[in-house]
Amino acid sequence: MGMQRVAVACGALALCLALTTATNPGFVVRITQAGLDYAQEQGIAILEKELAQLKLPDISGDSRVLRVGKVHYELSRLRLRDFQLPYSRITPISNVGLQVSISNAFAELDGDWRVKFLFVSRDHGSFDLKVENIYIKILLRLGSDTTGKPTISTPDCSARISKVRVLFSGKLAWLYNLFHRVIESRLRKILEDKVCDNVVKSVHHELQTYIRTLPVTAKIDGKFGIDYSLVAPPRATAQSLDADLKGEFYSLAHRSPVPFSPLPLAFPSDHERMVYFGASSYFFNTASIAYHEAGALVFEITEAMIPKDVEFKLDTSVFSAFIPQLEEKYPNMPMKFRLSTPTAPFLTIGEGGISFQPIVDAQAYAILPNSSLAPLFLLSLTGNVSAVINVRSGRIVGSLDVGRIRLSLKDSAVGTFQVRMMQSLINILTSSTLLPRLNGRLDEGFPLPLLDRIQLSNILVRFHQEARMGMQRVAVACGALALCLALTTATNPGFVVRITQAGLDYAQQQWIAILEKELTQLKLPDFSGKSGKVHYSFSRLRIPTFRLPHSRITPISNVGLQVSISNAFAELNGDWRVKFLFIKGHGSFSLKVENVNMKIILRLGSDTTGRPTISTSDCSAHISKVGVHFSGKLGWLYNLFHRVIERKLQKNLESKVCDNVAKSVQNELQKQVRTLPVTAKIDDKTGIDYSLVAPPRATSQSLDLDLKGEFYSLAHRSPVPFSPLPLAFPSDHERMVYFGASSYFFNTASIAYHEAGALVFEITEAMISKDVEFSLNTSVFSAFIPQLEEKYPNMPMKFRLSAPTAPFLTIGEGGISFQPIVDAQAYAILPNSSLAPLFLLSLTGNVSAVINVRSGRIVGSLDVGRIRLSLKDSAVGTFQVQFLQSIMNFLTSRVLLPHLNGRLDEGFPLPLLDRIQLSNILVRFHQNFLLLGADVRFQPQG
Repeated sequence: MGMQRVAVACGALALCLALTTATNPGFVVRITQAGLDYAQEQGIAILEKELAQLKLPDISGDSRVLRVGKVHYELSRLRLRDFQLPYSRITPISNVGLQVSISNAFAELDGDWRVKFLFVSRDHGSFDLKVENIYIKILLRLGSDTTGKPTISTPDCSARISKVRVLFSGKLAWLYNLFHRVIESRLRKILEDKVCDNVVKSVHHELQTYIRTLPVTAKIDGKFGIDYSLVAPPRATAQSLDADLKGEFYSLAHRSPVPFSPLPLAFPSDHERMVYFGASSYFFNTASIAYHEAGALVFEITEAMIPKDVEFKLDTSVFSAFIPQLEEKYPNMPMKFRLSTPTAPFLTIGEGGISFQPIVDAQAYAILPNSSLAPLFLLSLTGNVSAVINVRSGRIVGSLDVGRIRLSLKDSAVGTFQVRMMQSLINILTSSTLLPRLNGRLDEGFPLPLLDRIQLSNILVRFHQEARMGMQRVAVACGALALCLALTTATNPGFVVRITQAGLDYAQQQWIAILEKELTQLKLPDFSGKSGKVHYSFSRLRIPTFRLPHSRITPISNVGLQVSISNAFAELNGDWRVKFLFIKGHGSFSLKVENVNMKIILRLGSDTTGRPTISTSDCSAHISKVGVHFSGKLGWLYNLFHRVIERKLQKNLESKVCDNVAKSVQNELQKQVRTLPVTAKIDDKTGIDYSLVAPPRATSQSLDLDLKGEFYSLAHRSPVPFSPLPLAFPSDHERMVYFGASSYFFNTASIAYHEAGALVFEITEAMISKDVEFSLNTSVFSAFIPQLEEKYPNMPMKFRLSAPTAPFLTIGEGGISFQPIVDAQAYAILPNSSLAPLFLLSLTGNVSAVINVRSGRIVGSLDVGRIRLSLKDSAVGTFQVQFLQSIMNFLTSRVLLPHLNGRLDEGFPLPLLDRIQLSNILVRFHQNFLLLGADVRFQPQG
């Protein structure tokens, strides 16, 4: 049926960079040929010493010598004086391991001989043996055991000796020399066998013991360790040996599963150094999670920690210049700050280095005379932080540099104040106290996975960034470091909706209008009572007017939303009856209610299906002023005790207002928020999962909804083979609502459509516009492919285009781009309508996307740059594919692209509540995600 909306709007057709089916490593060690050569030199030196100590058995036998007869000989006390291995080479063999080739080796050996021949008594002497041109080939198989430690064994060893020369000395040495070839042959065979036996023992006792010193776990301190176990056996390639390690930080007290998986790590082709270490962002981010969960990312700043040369006193008198209430409540008292991260920080690694934007809560306290702490205010700090990296003594070390810090006030027990006035004070505390403390810890570093007695030199540190599933990595030759700050422990969303303060204010206006109408329909109960000797009753209470002129909605972190209503007013009327002694009367009354203040706390959550929920966790109403006026013959009597009546009506009204608010939240707000789609059907093949992965998050400036943001097949939903990375929103608040669509969001679309076979297109002549003079038949192509005209003269053709792998896009500040690989199979359409395959081309090129939003749907169009062609297969002989360039450009630009853009123009739905319309659209691109901003308008029913 062809591709549906080309792997999602915004150009989500992209080159798929394949994930391996095995567990991806968080840390990789690559030993280059230079490193293998150095390791071989050390191993050969040990092997030479061991071969020189080779124990050879005594040998004896009989040999018949011409004109002498039968000779019985014995050779004993065979000693190797020397064994030299001057030429050797180690070679990585793919899917096997390592091959060590030794050539032109030589050895010298001596021993004693005894002989008995005819009637001569026994005699003895000594001999020397020179062994030359020894060739040894050793295969080393690499593996891993159940604990993740490396193993090495010798599946094959062969030794061949080309030249052996033996010289006997003694009285009857001439006799041995008569049959030296027999002796030489036996010694050669023994020596060849013994050499390989010794190699096997050396590998088992020396190499195996040594490589198992590679640490499976490396303890950092008393709380944390690093898991360096192998996730797969070492891999030999043509140029190197790679060891894939788990690369995961964990708590020694309690190890929790990491809520995300490492992505593939592709090394550059550098081979200048002996060894390279590749530390992925997963490696560092697990460190952040481990330290954050253990509460290790909490720091305190007191005056004692400030250097003496910094003329700064940490007490309330310094801060009272900006916070007047501070001096009144806590005059001249010492202070302290407690700094903590509300979520595990997350770093990014790019070619420019390591950077991150941590969010830090800074709680200020006054230290009271009894040493207890009085909370003053809570600041939120954020800023750009970069890291300088090095390797020292086999440990990754580093230091941080902090840019400009941005402040915001989250809470205050000493009134509101302008936080920007505290900028310089916070800068002093950060630069003079916090930063040196952090850098002191980073300078201690953490260990690299090194074998015993290995020292590193000639250190090289480089940073790399890959646009593969948003993966970031740092490849460090002989030691690469980064700051261990990481992902949050929650499941990362693929799509985020942010409602700003402006959006919340608009939503509040709509609800307040509804609430006003509902309050005017409030049903108040009749009531009666007695005051002195007067019996009274009130009935038919009605509220013709209820106005809420001033209201404010505020997001409260970890709670939800607070709606504050002030200076509300209402009018109420009804009927009264009275009995006083023998007098009865009735009439009407009116009540004016003023200065009504309400505070409503709305708690946000999600149910098991991922739909949002909203409820009223608290409501309070306070009426400051009530005035009642009675009319009728005995109205004067009521006016005598109007305060009693007013209090009753006030209490009744305060209670009923909150009851009505709770019902309005349940019946109106809850009903509306649940119209947010959990799933959105796109077409007959795919849908989008917009379910919440966590309850909505309120911050000081916005309300964030973390959605799964995952495309899936309606026929069969398969698990996605990768996880979304954290999506860091910018601090934009110009629009009412922002949508953040990560690369994960689009790439799941690509996978869903590819698996459904929807990324297949056909181009026939009927699809070519009539105003274009172009015939899609063999006569057009035969000018470049001579055999085509011979085999299939003047026959119509068709192309079938398909993506061999799910395309994969990248999103950067410059926009959306990708380089799809497309197989273009050409066919001749035979007279009987069957198809004859002609040739198969591979097409690739740079593609960019233009993005917009229309009618609540993301729409887009693609633009294709120069297409590159290559010939994959041909049934009509070889030909120069560059001659087809203009034809393929034409078919792409005039047929394929309009077809794709037509589908993309249909778009796919954004997650919107019912009756919400978007306007004033903003489209921006950020690293790894698309940001859409808009203002909203609520369309009432009817």
